Amino acid sequence: MKRSIWRKLATLKSGERMIANVKKLIELAQDLDRMGSSLRELSSNIRRLSIRAMNLKLLSRQKSRIASRYLLFTSRRDWSFPLS
Repeated sequence: MKRSIWRKLATLKSGERMIANVKKLIELAQDLDRMGSSLRELSSNIRRLSIRAMNLKLLSRQKSRIASRYLLFTSRRDWSFPLS
């Protein structure tokens, strides 16, 4: 069965790249195994970090929108605040 997967990958248009990616993934799994970790842990950590990064981006956008609305509001009211 293993050989049939490699043969099938080899026949695909970008098969060589896919095979190289799979080999790299196997090497990574072996390295993680030696360190007492796993690909599953790595992928869950990456997913968790990417979700956190997306949340931080959204929060930053929301803060930016609030600041923009505040500046627009104060400019329409012709309010001025000292910057000292």
